[in-house]
Amino acid sequence: MSTTSARAVPHTAAVLAAGMLLLGTALTACSAADDPDAPTAPITSTQTTVTTQPASDLPAPTTAESHNGDDDTKGSPTDTCSGLTGDEAVARWASDVPPNAENYPWAPAWAETDGYDSCADLSWIILPIEGGTVSSPYQIMLFHDGGYLGTATSEAYGFYPTVSRVDDATISVTWHWPRKGESNAGASGESTAQFTWDAATGSVAMSGEVPPV
Repeated sequence: MSTTSARAVPHTAAVLAAGMLLLGTALTACSAADDPDAPTAPITSTQTTVTTQPASDLPAPTTAESHNGDDDTKGSPTDTCSGLTGDEAVARWASDVPPNAENYPWAPAWAETDGYDSCADLSWIILPIEGGTVSSPYQIMLFHDGGYLGTATSEAYGFYPTVSRVDDATISVTWHWPRKGESNAGASGESTAQFTWDAATGSVAMSGEVPPV
């Protein structure tokens, strides 16, 4: 009996020691929680980093004006175009054309509007008189973006003029007239001038010559 009791003592002591250790650990944990300066264990978390592309490197947004290059938009109306047809332009501004020297009435219904372009820097319309003949006066109306600028010259010259486009801002005009001794039907004289829209001054510059007086 004495041997069994002697062996049980160490076991009991061990249990007591373990209990004391657990109690000490719990007290330490409580004191750490109460102490704001006590060191804490690191917290592990998952963080996603989003890398943004610099604005200068971002691709340009696709727009209706640029999505397919020049071919899709070439000749398209812009904010500056008048949107008028040649006939509409004549109807609106023919009354602004000054009278010719003979004071013959102009004939808007017979105007030649093939040279009119509502979006061109410079375009034209040839205005005849009513009941004209081969040598009757004509006037050339000039337009910028389809808006009326005025006449090419202050004076209206006889014979149908030849007008051609040089580029979007420039046209060439050739007037015809009879040399001395020539009939109207055989008129061989020519005078040519160019008219150019000057965006810097907002006006038309002329170079060349007009028919002799």
